[in-house]
Amino acid sequence: MKRRMSSLILTLICFFTLCSSLMAAVPRVNDLADLLSLDEIESLEKKLDILSETYQMETVIVTTNDAEGKTATAYADDFYDTNGYGYGDNWDGILFLIDMDNRELAISTSGLSAKYVDDRRINTLMDTIAPYLTDANYYQGCITFINGVETYFKSGIPSDSHLIFEDGKKPFTNSYGTPLTAKNYLVYAGIAFLAALVMASIVRAIISYRYKHPRHTVPATLPDRLSVNYTEKQDQFISTHTTRTKIETSNSGRGGGGGGSSMHTSSSGRSHGGGSRGF
Repeated sequence: MKRRMSSLILTLICFFTLCSSLMAAVPRVNDLADLLSLDEIESLEKKLDILSETYQMETVIVTTNDAEGKTATAYADDFYDTNGYGYGDNWDGILFLIDMDNRELAISTSGLSAKYVDDRRINTLMDTIAPYLTDANYYQGCITFINGVETYFKSGIPSDSHLIFEDGKKPFTNSYGTPLTAKNYLVYAGIAFLAALVMASIVRAIISYRYKHPRHTVPATLPDRLSVNYTEKQDQFISTHTTRTKIETSNSGRGGGGGGSSMHTSSSGRSHGGGSRGF
């Protein structure tokens, strides 16, 4: 039984380690169009890692020569979804695309980042970035994106921020704009069933082991709890103290301001904010 338990635990550890390795293997800089030098990619990777981990918002940069027949916005959304980017249940994060096929730049927001980087802030970012791309200064365009996003994350969510969906109505979601489809429910139910099955197997194995190997009974020298008589009980009120912390929200962000985030649905069925323009 001990060997089985050890084997099961080792298998679970290997599984989660493999999953973590696969997730870590996805880079945050994907220079598919070969616009950046190795030193520039390394520099950007370090900045994106710090930014992503500090704010728990996946921040990604992609360049491409082949948009696969898609618009820049659709390509950015799909690249983010299919590569498993994002923090938490809502895949919080933001992606910046330099699309040399369509000669456009695109920004795609997912989850909570859509509230931080709304339409007005996205337009400001693109206004600032576009001249660098026109001059073929792609590295500086990427740095400008990172600095702008960091500023907005620091500024906080604008007080009047809200999500605007394509049909004018917010679909039933599991928080910030991730639609729950029938397929989602089946996947979640399957995962929950497997997790419950594993836990039940572990508990059953532990209980079975204990019945087969009973421990010694408690020595008779220990005092019998039933022989103790409680003759008096007193409740004394000492004091109470309450601490309140005010959570600040931003009325506007540098170069941006508040407003709504126009949301659309990607080919995977998930909701994204963002936009694109030529350069």
